[in-house]
Amino acid sequence: MEEILPEVAKHYNLSTDPNDRAISGSSSGGNASFNAAWSRSDGFHRVLSFIGGFTNLRGDHILPSLVRKMETKPLRVFLQDGTQDVNV
Repeated sequence: MEEILPEVAKHYNLSTDPNDRAISGSSSGGNASFNAAWSRSDGFHRVLSFIGGFTNLRGDHILPSLVRKMETKPLRVFLQDGTQDVNV
């Protein structure tokens, strides 16, 4: 929010509306993208997580519990997963 977006905005016309912004990642990046949107819902309302683990990886295992316990946030989240993705 403070480093990358201002640099990109120097070259591209970026919306400041969080409904127009998405963040995504795969594996632990999927966890990070959800965490970024959850922590900074003032900047991102759309999340794509591709095979995010949400296991005990640097505290990511608490995110599902936080979602149930905290106040609702204006996020739209797409979680993609597969079968046997670790046994290929």
